[in-house]
Amino acid sequence: MKLKSLVLNAAALSSAKLLATASQFLILPVIARHLTPDDFGLVALAMTFVVFGMVFSDAGLGQSLVRTKRYNHLVWSSAFWFVVCIGLGLAVFLILIAPVMAWWFNEEELRPILITLSFIPLILGLLSVPQAEMQKRGAIAQIAIGETLGTFAGFAVAIWIATHGGGAWALVMQQIIFWVIRAISVGYATKFRPRLLFSWTALGEHMKFGLDTVGFALVNFILRQAQNLVIGKSLGSQPLGVYSMANRFANLPTDVIGGPIFYTLYSHLVTIHGNKAAMRHMILSVSRLLAILIIPPMALVAAGGEAFFTLFLSEKWSEVSTIFLIIAPMGAMHGIAILYGTVLMATGETNLRLRIAVEMALYWLVLLASAVSFGIQVIAIAHTVWFLSYFPRLTRLFLSSIDCKRSTYFSLFLTPSIIAIIFSFLHHRLTIASDFTLIMEMVILLIEMLLAWGLIVFLEKKNIQKDIQYLRNLLAHPDK
Repeated sequence: MKLKSLVLNAAALSSAKLLATASQFLILPVIARHLTPDDFGLVALAMTFVVFGMVFSDAGLGQSLVRTKRYNHLVWSSAFWFVVCIGLGLAVFLILIAPVMAWWFNEEELRPILITLSFIPLILGLLSVPQAEMQKRGAIAQIAIGETLGTFAGFAVAIWIATHGGGAWALVMQQIIFWVIRAISVGYATKFRPRLLFSWTALGEHMKFGLDTVGFALVNFILRQAQNLVIGKSLGSQPLGVYSMANRFANLPTDVIGGPIFYTLYSHLVTIHGNKAAMRHMILSVSRLLAILIIPPMALVAAGGEAFFTLFLSEKWSEVSTIFLIIAPMGAMHGIAILYGTVLMATGETNLRLRIAVEMALYWLVLLASAVSFGIQVIAIAHTVWFLSYFPRLTRLFLSSIDCKRSTYFSLFLTPSIIAIIFSFLHHRLTIASDFTLIMEMVILLIEMLLAWGLIVFLEKKNIQKDIQYLRNLLAHPDK
């Protein structure tokens, strides 16, 4: 396996995410000016139930199929029909509960929105096995193309609906168009064609992996969506809209950088999962890169958040800057630490991955319940305290599987963190001393970001070169 292949696949998927993010930055100011925080909160609430359905839509079988050494028509076809039936059942379930949820949250418009979005789990079920086939043969770039086409088509429709007074339906149709285009793209590119075959026995070896994966996804759903339900019920759709917008930006490191690398790295780690030294060096090398890419921009955007969010979203979204400032450290570290799941899946330790997720979910629910009565700022503080206080235990559990010391792992964050803090402090002092326009402050923020990256690369040059050389040798000769 060549380093070039890893880099190109990761770059292709990351580029798709980056293009989606860039286009989002271009259209979000338009949409945000035509929609209210209530509109965003209403769709965020509906998507919470849709994401719940998506948790179960592939039964965790997709990633298990990627691990198989040989293609078996019976196994793959059985998996396909199984997940399609699950997806169909989930779609029906969401349609049935839509009126109940609209009554419970006292949001009548939630019912038609949830019914419209209910077909997403079915589409995801149809995509799961074909996409696993593409991932297995390394066709990541084709997956990225589908995501990119779906993203731009969805955004185009969202802008048109928003500017014509469609309100929350702009966001609803954005999701529908994205998934339909992605399904068409995967259907065209995949080599998998289901046959009229089904066998429970054939799925046996994949069910344990799948159940652990579904369990993890369910708990992870609680981690990422519990606050939406709590805020929506206790505080209303307007605060939920503000919080979900801040979360959208805080999750960018995971969605744009960490997630695609997780997705791409997984199949490579499977090939060397018996070599702990090789896995350890790969994870440390990639984690160093993630720390350099993620920490400085997150810190600087948090420092200049008031100007940043006012410029891009308008004055009515100004409260987002405060929430983002609080949760930015959590967002940055989560984007890096997401690799723990890659390691545990590649080594087959899905039970430990599930255990970590359960512990984190229970801990978060306790903090969330304690914070909700004090408002969204206290919820944001609790969110950051939750992740950063659990982070030492998280690293101890997953690093032990590759015989890695925590001090070695933590040292990767030292240089990027120090430089990010220094530049953030300088930006804060500079904006106090001078009366910049919003655009001028954004230009200064961009210059500071480039300078911070340049300084970090200069200080870490030898380590980066060693990491790249090691990865090149490892991926060229995975058996050594």
